Amino acid sequence: MRKFKISVCITLLVFAMLACNAATGIRAAQTEIPALLTSAPTMLGPLGTAAAQMTPSDLLTALPITSNTPIPGTLGISLVDVKMVMEITRQFSFKDGTVDGKPASIAMLTSTAAASFPVLADGFSAEFIGDASNLVEIRVTVPRSEDKTTVDQGIGLLSLFFSGILPPQVQMAFIPWITENYLSLAVDGSKELASGNLKFRLSRDQVNMMLDITPLK
Repeated sequence: MRKFKISVCITLLVFAMLACNAATGIRAAQTEIPALLTSAPTMLGPLGTAAAQMTPSDLLTALPITSNTPIPGTLGISLVDVKMVMEITRQFSFKDGTVDGKPASIAMLTSTAAASFPVLADGFSAEFIGDASNLVEIRVTVPRSEDKTTVDQGIGLLSLFFSGILPPQVQMAFIPWITENYLSLAVDGSKELASGNLKFRLSRDQVNMMLDITPLK
């Protein structure tokens, strides 16, 4: 029970911290995590209280649970669990659809998140593709220009978004990778990262950054 509370609190802390500090960049946020962990009840208010009051059953369903042995060709990520976590933050809304003939759920920013990430509000989308119990792909599109604001908010938003999705060990590789490459990636360029059973591909065109997550083969 204790480890689940710690995991939920950390996820909530990252959500709250990045939403408030997106414009200052993810590096500053990372250095503040230890202090936030020791002062969570005071600084987080309702979020800290909500995490502390969760029952073991709530915690089990609120966490993004990934399979230790994912089915070949899948991410080992459950959309149901992802939605549970994201509903706590009220930063993202979902609608069902199809992508390339496969079932999908498309996430967009809520008005709350749009206020924190105003330059990204109209163009952000994330497609969760495949069976809801075990997704096969995640595609994210984020507006990008040479304006530093789009860089800072893009890094903050992706870090916020994936803090509720990725296993902790993958997050440790993903956060510094996305921070470094989001800033430096040239138009028509791409970068890749393999971590755990996941492969990340970050690419850029004239107006957007695209992040594609697929199973590592």
